[in-house]
Amino acid sequence: LEGVTCVSADECWAVGGGAYDATGSSGANTVIEQYAGSGWTIVPSPSASVGMNNSLTAVTCVSADDCWAVGIYGNHGGEGGPLGTLIEQYTGGSWTIVPSPGTTATDGSALSAIACVGARECWAVGAHGHYQLAPPPLIEQYTGSAWSIVVGPTLSGSGTLGLSGIDCASAIDCWAVGGST
Repeated sequence: LEGVTCVSADECWAVGGGAYDATGSSGANTVIEQYAGSGWTIVPSPSASVGMNNSLTAVTCVSADDCWAVGIYGNHGGEGGPLGTLIEQYTGGSWTIVPSPGTTATDGSALSAIACVGARECWAVGAHGHYQLAPPPLIEQYTGSAWSIVVGPTLSGSGTLGLSGIDCASAIDCWAVGGST
């Protein structure tokens, strides 16, 4: 498990990646666990692609029936291949995959953190693919209907800039942290 959030003392979610999928093929599934006041239980969570590694890295909730999780999928880990972004939403019944703009399992992008200040204002951050020369950090914004990429700062030289954390005090006051190579 890599990320956790609580809506109340009796409502928490934890996310991560798990064992190989049920078909026995290579790849790992996403894992989502819920605490509902008396213990943790694993809840069904979709994976972007069977046979690839799928992992969620962060989770946040606006309310008990409005949660978001972000992460990665692709041939990473032991396989050494590229990654793509993964976004999932919980709307009170089940978790579903939501399209993440312009990032696929072949471009090497990944999301590592998410913050929401309301049902129509969320931000997710990570890193663009390592196949680009000096890519800016990956920043995505949700404004109530879809996620879109927001252009971030760039570095001079050939380093890459990845963001690993974000938090927002309001819709117009967010801070993100990360590093560069």
